Amino acid sequence: MAKKLLALKGDNNTQYQLGLYYQAGMNIDVIEAYYWMKMAAKQNHPIACLYLGRAHFRGQGTSKSIDLAIQWFLLAANKGDK
Repeated sequence: MAKKLLALKGDNNTQYQLGLYYQAGMNIDVIEAYYWMKMAAKQNHPIACLYLGRAHFRGQGTSKSIDLAIQWFLLAANKGDK
């Protein structure tokens, strides 16, 4: 619960970690994972941007959109993701 409070206060690394938590393991919730990754990506977290690109490419937790996937992939690259 403390992690969610920290994430809601705007900590992008905690938002990213929550996204990871909800994308795998016993607590899989792709919509919740997408939500937290998007919060982190909006605060310039490059790996979260990459995650959103993949999510839109696959339609996982969000709409399937090649255009949005490309936009998020480019943002990830521009923020330093190789």
